[in-house]
Amino acid sequence: MLLLARRRALNTYASRHAYWNPLARHVETPVPRGSKATLPLALTIVTLALVAAANPVVTGYREVSLKTGYTGSIHVPAAPGVVLVIDVSGSMSGVKLETAKKAMLRFIDLLNNTVDLGLIAFNTAVVTAVPPTRNRSAVRAAVEKLSAGGGTMFTYPLTTAYNWLEVYREYKLPAIVVMATDGLPADIAEYKLVVREMAKAGIKAYTIFIGTSPEGIRETRFIAGETGGKQYTAGQVASLVHVLEKIAGEANRIVANVTVKTRVTVRKEYRVSLAPYLYLASMLLIAALSYLRYRASRLEV
Repeated sequence: MLLLARRRALNTYASRHAYWNPLARHVETPVPRGSKATLPLALTIVTLALVAAANPVVTGYREVSLKTGYTGSIHVPAAPGVVLVIDVSGSMSGVKLETAKKAMLRFIDLLNNTVDLGLIAFNTAVVTAVPPTRNRSAVRAAVEKLSAGGGTMFTYPLTTAYNWLEVYREYKLPAIVVMATDGLPADIAEYKLVVREMAKAGIKAYTIFIGTSPEGIRETRFIAGETGGKQYTAGQVASLVHVLEKIAGEANRIVANVTVKTRVTVRKEYRVSLAPYLYLASMLLIAALSYLRYRASRLEV
């Protein structure tokens, strides 16, 4: 390419300027002046071409974010959350509440130790609240102190459970509400709004209606169905133990298969070839060399 550029530079002047310089076609083109001055440029072009032929590369590193997933048993400090919600209204007084306490203590014993367990006791308001914790003794002590009295409203206990468990869902951890009641709520329209928010957050509710009232069964079935959980009916409070044992088994199966998604950043190596840039630089310098030789090949009259 250098030789062609040199030859073209010698011939270009004669062919382009013959019109106003007739001697250009009849006089042998001399060796262009300034050849020595352009020699470093020619050597630079040859050097760039040789280096480009060796295909040099530049190695660098960049940070790349990767999404990873793992399915299996939880071995991280953040554990799944379960909240036990129990009705302690006046209709639960006496033997009914004592039997319910034994059922809840049995539930606590059966639940996986890696689960955060909370407790909410309610009537017309939340009367006992133990946020999700690994401290089973604190939950057991709160259960044993429960007493009955008052009416029945679902909004406050479900709102409290939702606020506690929403954080677990932010980390894609299972969040479960186990709710047992024997009465009809006085706030049907209000509590259903909370249930729909629980459903959006992915908080499942397992409900138990103690008794045979069709209205009570319907309400607890709505809560379970809306959130993707299950509804159980304990015709007598004594059967509550069996129902809670069954729910504990299902809760353990749910929390044993958790998918934890994380995002990690890795340092990835990349290489960029310099050959195209060196070849391009050579071509540009050849064009510049041709122009300089063209300028140096002018005929003097």
